[in-house]
Amino acid sequence: MKESIKKLEDMIDGWLKPLPHLPADWRKWISENIWWITLVGVILDGFAALAIYQTASYVNQFSNLLSAVGAANPSGWTFPMMVSIALFVLTAVIMAMAIAPLRVMNKKGWDLLFLATIVSVVASVFNYGSGSIVMSVIGAAVGAVIGMYFLFEIRSHFKKA
Repeated sequence: MKESIKKLEDMIDGWLKPLPHLPADWRKWISENIWWITLVGVILDGFAALAIYQTASYVNQFSNLLSAVGAANPSGWTFPMMVSIALFVLTAVIMAMAIAPLRVMNKKGWDLLFLATIVSVVASVFNYGSGSIVMSVIGAAVGAVIGMYFLFEIRSHFKKA
């Protein structure tokens, strides 16, 4: 699996190489500060995961109440919702694991952020909710391109341990 991720990393690097680059001082600043930016993201993701879980629980209770009185069931917990929450939490855990290596500019931290980005893209595609799967794929693609662009702009600042 590690080799597959390395191949994906090299392929994405090839796609992004011809794009214009951020100024060197911006790349350096982002590289040196990405650890605390990631920490803020993990904290916000934690609050968001709790809010999503709580909302889903309320929808499930409401669904059960409607079923009890014979009304149409709007469906509480659905499989896509459970998978989406699980992937959201997995992304936050991977990002949390990346903080310590990012702080010391270790490539392992960058690799974990890369993996978290991949999981996030998968979660975005999977979480189409009541919308269109096509719009979810387009949104995930746009988010992936933006995220990967910034991630690959700082990759050279991180060294193997």
